Amino acid sequence: MKLTPLVSICVVTYNSEKYVIETLESIKGQTYRNIELIISDDCSSDDTVPLCKAWIEDNKEQFVNVTLIASPVNTGIPANCNRGFFKAKGEWVKSIAGDDLLLPTCIEDNVRYVQEYPEVKFLFSKREEFGNDAEEIKVVQESRASRQYFYDLPVEKQFWDLIIKECCIGACTQFIDRFTFNLLGGFDESIPLYEDYPMWVKATREGYKMYFMDKYTVRYRIHSGGISFGNKNKRKKDNFKKSVLLSFKKYRYPYLKQIDKVGALYKYLYFKQHTKTTWLGEHYYLFLRLSLRIITLRKNMRIDANNEVSCL
Repeated sequence: MKLTPLVSICVVTYNSEKYVIETLESIKGQTYRNIELIISDDCSSDDTVPLCKAWIEDNKEQFVNVTLIASPVNTGIPANCNRGFFKAKGEWVKSIAGDDLLLPTCIEDNVRYVQEYPEVKFLFSKREEFGNDAEEIKVVQESRASRQYFYDLPVEKQFWDLIIKECCIGACTQFIDRFTFNLLGGFDESIPLYEDYPMWVKATREGYKMYFMDKYTVRYRIHSGGISFGNKNKRKKDNFKKSVLLSFKKYRYPYLKQIDKVGALYKYLYFKQHTKTTWLGEHYYLFLRLSLRIITLRKNMRIDANNEVSCL
C-alpha cells in the first residue's frame, strides 16, 4: 500500500441543503490531503445541488479530483451510494451523509490503521451523536454501547450475530476497501432505504471481518429529517420500516429458518405487524403473533417478550 493512498470521500445527499455545506467544510478541513471528492445526489427538490456546485467552484483546488453526480430521478439510498462508490478511483472509500461531519483527522486515522493492519477491508470507528433530540440521542448511544462486543467476534460469529440480533454497526464511520466493495457487488438496490445492513451480511458471509478503531472520526447528526433516527415524518418512517422488512426477508429469514422455523416465523410476523399503516392490518399480525406464542408455549417452546427466540 502507498504511504498516502488516494481516498475517495463519497458524500451522499438528498434534500440536504440545510447541512451539506457544513459536511463539505468538514471534508475540506481534513489533515489528510490525498482525497478525491464525490457528491452523489438523489434528485433533491431543494437547493442541495446548486449549493454543492457553488462550493465546488470555490474549493475544487483542495482535492485531487471532484465529481458531482446529480440523478434525474429518485432511486433510493443504496443506488445513490453505489453511484458514488462505483465512480471512485481511490484505494479506499469513505462515505458520509450530507448532514454528518468528519472530524479533522478522520481520514488520516483510518489510513494509518489500515496500513498497520493490512488484513482489514471494512473498518469502523467511534462516532459522536449530536442534535436537538436529547432523548433520541440517549437511546442511540445506549443501543450502540450494548453491542460493542461485536467487533471482538471472529467473522463467522459476526455473521450470525448480524442475523440473530440485527444491525449494530455505525455505518456513518465506514471505511471500505474499494476493490472488496466492488467484488461484493455494491449495495443492494432492491431495498430502497436500507443500504448498510445487507452489505455487512454479504461481507461477513464471504469471510470479511468487521474491524473497529477506538477513535472518534465522525459526528453523527440526529434530527427530524433523518431516515432511521429522529424522523417525525410518518410516511418516511413507514417507508423505512418496509425496507427493513424487505431486508429481513432477504437476508435474515432464510438463515433464521435454519436455526428455528417457529422463531423465524415469529420474527417475520413481528416485522409485518410494524410495517402496516392501518389499525386493522397491524392488529391482524399482532393476533397471528400472539396465537403463535400461545401455541408454542403449550408445546413448551419458548419465545421471549423481546421478540427473540430463546434458543437463539
